[in-house]
Amino acid sequence: MRSQLLLAFVLFLIPTALLGQQYRVETNVFRGAAQAPFVKTLTLFNDGVIYDFSLMGDEITVFDLNGDRFVLLNVNDKVKTTLTTYDVLTAVSKNKAKTTDETAIFYFAANPKFETTADEPSLTIELNSEPLTYVVSGTIPQKKTFVRDYQSFADWSARLNSLQSGLPPFARMEVNKQVADLGWAPESVELTMRKKNGFFPAKEAKYSTTHKYNWTLSNKDKQRIDEVGNHLANFTELPYVEYRNGAKTLAQADK
Repeated sequence: MRSQLLLAFVLFLIPTALLGQQYRVETNVFRGAAQAPFVKTLTLFNDGVIYDFSLMGDEITVFDLNGDRFVLLNVNDKVKTTLTTYDVLTAVSKNKAKTTDETAIFYFAANPKFETTADEPSLTIELNSEPLTYVVSGTIPQKKTFVRDYQSFADWSARLNSLQSGLPPFARMEVNKQVADLGWAPESVELTMRKKNGFFPAKEAKYSTTHKYNWTLSNKDKQRIDEVGNHLANFTELPYVEYRNGAKTLAQADK
């Protein structure tokens, strides 16, 4: 019964608006006052499937929400791993249950409580708390369906990232929800993480993210998607833990 309820919850989370839609998002992430990003990604929304390319790394993540799965591809090592939406939700739920220390930033990320101030004329919103503060500048997208489509992508990205970082995704998901409820897409996001009672981070840390949107896919974008299709067909499948812990060695040993 529990698994059936979780599956129903998963299906409820998956948007049908993604079908037939095409969008393009360029994202840069900066650490502190750095002028150069330390993360650059290109995200392509194409007819219900989302392709997230790391432009400074070798990984591609395929969000097949209508197929209830995610595929992570390591292009250099030619290996892949598959997670179902159920796998991800189960792992996130278990991690949240382990987060019991109320003094740690991990607890807040699992149980966020923000004071929110929104300035709709300027398209800005601030979500403030002792350990975490988000300041978001929004934009009104050309396609209204994009708002919830992007929220869904951002939520699943936060869940997937939490599997590797250990930081629960719920604070960022609350940010995603409040921005989407206003009918905006995030144009820039500033995050301040503060030291709290000796726990991570060791000192205040600041990050900022910028997003640039386009409402059509270029021919080069479509070529990228075609290449991913070839990768999906030809890369070696590994269990998630093996994929994360040394894909290259394992792939070579398998030949």
